[in-house]
Amino acid sequence: MTAKGQQLELKELIAKISSLELPEIDIKELCSPCPSIGIEEFISHLQAAQRQSKSKIIIDVRSEAEFEEAHIPGATNFPIFNNKERHNVGLLFKQKSEKLAEQVGAYYAFNKAEEYVNEIKKAAAGKEILVHCWRGGYRSKSVTALLVKNGLQAKRLDGGIKAFRKVVLHYLYKYDLDLVALSGQTGTGKSEILETMAQENDIPVLHLEGAAQHASSVFGPVRFGCNPVNKQQEFETRIFMQLLPWLHNRTLPQFITEKESPKIGRLVLPPSIQKALNKEVHIRLNCSLDERVKRLKREYIDHLDSTNKAYLRERLTYLKRTISGETLQQYLELYDQENWDILLKRILVEYYDIVYKKTDTEPIFEINNHSNSKTISIIKGILTKEATA
Repeated sequence: MTAKGQQLELKELIAKISSLELPEIDIKELCSPCPSIGIEEFISHLQAAQRQSKSKIIIDVRSEAEFEEAHIPGATNFPIFNNKERHNVGLLFKQKSEKLAEQVGAYYAFNKAEEYVNEIKKAAAGKEILVHCWRGGYRSKSVTALLVKNGLQAKRLDGGIKAFRKVVLHYLYKYDLDLVALSGQTGTGKSEILETMAQENDIPVLHLEGAAQHASSVFGPVRFGCNPVNKQQEFETRIFMQLLPWLHNRTLPQFITEKESPKIGRLVLPPSIQKALNKEVHIRLNCSLDERVKRLKREYIDHLDSTNKAYLRERLTYLKRTISGETLQQYLELYDQENWDILLKRILVEYYDIVYKKTDTEPIFEINNHSNSKTISIIKGILTKEATA
C-alpha cells in the first residue's frame, strides 16, 4: 500500500473509532497478574508433550495469518486479534499513537472476552495453559492475565515464539552436530531404514526428508503424499522437533541420518547440518537393481490414488532437462501402460545412477541391504562402537 493509501486508511479508521468513546485503560493493570515461564522450562514442557504427556495445553494468541506462517508444533491458535484487528492496532501504533492503539486493542479484546475465555477453558479441560505471542508482549500478557482472573491456570512464555526460534537457530546454525549418514544409490532403502529406526526410538534419528516431506528428487513430494513443506522456518522447526527428545543439559548425542545435498526441494539444509554432513562420516547401503525397483514401486506407486497418479506423471516430464525428448516419450508410454518394473528400472539406470553424487571419502562400513531388520541391527552395532570409541 502506498503512503497516501495508508493515510487514507488511517483517516477512515480514526473516523470509525471516534464515535466509540473509548475509555482510558491502565495497560499494567490489564496485563496483571501475569505469571510466566522461561524458554528452558517451556522446552521441557515440549519434551514432555512428545512423550504423550497431556498435562498442559499451548495456545498461540497471534492472528490467524501469523499462526499460518509459522508456529510451535502442538500449539492451538486462539487469536486475541484477528487479521484485520491486528492490522488496525498496528496501523494506529505506527502512524498515530501507542495510547490509542492500546485503547482500540483493549476494545477488541473486551468485546470478545467472555466467549474467548470459555473457548479456551473448554479446550484446556483442566490443563495448565501456556500462552505465547511473538515476543511475549502485551497480547500474551493480557491474555494470561485475563485467564488467571477467570480462575484458570495460565502462564506466559517469556520472550514468545522469538525465544523459541532463538533456541532452534542455536542448534541448527551454531551447534556442532554429530551425524553419521546413510549413503547409497536411490532405492537402497535409506529412508525406509531411518523411518523404522525412528519408530523403534532407541537410536537418535534425524530424518531430514521426513522433515521436508520431500524425498530430495524430481519425484520427491510423491513419497510423502504430494504435500511438501514449503517454508524454510517450518522445515527448521520440524528438524528441531526431531532433535528435541534427545536434548539433555543443552547437549545432543550422535544421530543417524541420510546423506543429502545442500537443498531438499526448495529448502536449504541449515548450516549445522551441512557442516556435519560435509565431514562425510557415512555408512553405505547397497542392494541389487531388482530390489531397488521393488522398493521404489512400494514407496511411490502402490499407494497412488488418481490425483497423485496424475501428479507423478507430471513430475516425470521434469526429466526433460536431462534426458532426450524421445526417451521421455518412452517413459510416458510406459507410465500410461502401468509397466512399472521396466519404467522404474530404466529411470534408475538412465537417470538416477548417472546423477548420483558419490562421496569423496570411503564409508566407515558398507552393508548389502537385503533385509531391513538385519541392516538396522548392523547399523546399531556400528553406532554403539562409534559412540564408545
